[in-house]
Amino acid sequence: MDPVIVEHLGKDHPLARHLDDFLTDRKNAGASPHTLRAYRGDLLQFTPHCDGEIAELAAPPIREFLDDFDLRQDDEHVRIHGKGGTVRTVLLDDRGYVALLKLYLSRAGYRFGPVFRASINRTGGPLSYDAAHHRWQGYCEAAGVDIEIHQLRHAHATELINAGVSIEAVRRRLGHASAETTQLYALLDDKVTDAEIRAARRRRTAGR
Repeated sequence: MDPVIVEHLGKDHPLARHLDDFLTDRKNAGASPHTLRAYRGDLLQFTPHCDGEIAELAAPPIREFLDDFDLRQDDEHVRIHGKGGTVRTVLLDDRGYVALLKLYLSRAGYRFGPVFRASINRTGGPLSYDAAHHRWQGYCEAAGVDIEIHQLRHAHATELINAGVSIEAVRRRLGHASAETTQLYALLDDKVTDAEIRAARRRRTAGR
C-alpha cells in the first residue's frame, strides 16, 4: 500500500485501500509522479469529509470538500481560482480573519458553493467582480478613505516583506509567475525606508 496513505490514514481506514487502488490504476496508465502526488494530496484532503465506506458516500461530503476552504485548527487554507484557470492554495494566517470568516459562513449557512454570492438577482450565484468593486467603493465612502481594492494585495505583499518574509514565499503567496514581479514590492520597501531615513535626518538637523 502507498506509504504516504498509510502514514496519514493507516491501513484500516475505510478509504485507504480504495485510494491505493486508484493511484495504482493511474500509475499503470502512465501517470507521472507529479500527477500521482497531486491526486494523492487532493484525495487525502478529502478523507476527513468521509468517515464511512465508499459505498455509503453521498453528495453532502463531496460538496463540503468543494466550498474551497480547509478550516482545520491552526492549518486553515483556501483554494484560489485565478486567471487562466489556475488554482492555488493559500494559508489563512490571521486568526482574527479566520474567526470572522467562520462567523460569516455560520450566519450565511453556507456549506458549499460560492463563498460570496449575489443577492440582487436572488439566484445565489457567485458575486461578480463589478459587484464586489461596487460594494468596496461603498465601504470606502463610509469610512472616508480612497483605496482601490487591488491595493489590498499590494499592502499585504509589502507587509510580508517588511516582516522579513522571503521574496520566493511572497511570490508563491501572490501567485506571481516570476520573482521579478514580486521584487517590485521589495523596491517599494526600499523607498519607504529611504523616506523614513530622510525624515529622521531632517529632524536631527532641525534640532541642532
